[in-house]
Amino acid sequence: MQDSERVQKAIREYKLRRLISLGFFVAFLVAVGTLRFGVDGTFAAVLSMASLALTVVVGMRLWQ
Repeated sequence: MQDSERVQKAIREYKLRRLISLGFFVAFLVAVGTLRFGVDGTFAAVLSMASLALTVVVGMRLWQ
């Protein structure tokens, strides 16, 4: 039995929301970890945003 297009879209949106939540968690951990080592706050923010983007992009590629 095939899922309807609407169900497939809902599943994709659910996966994306879960990945974004995971990405924010990873970004938080990266920011806290870099700040604990005395790194500049701007560098910590850049690293955390990069980890957020990478988590979502890689997660969408792997979670198909």
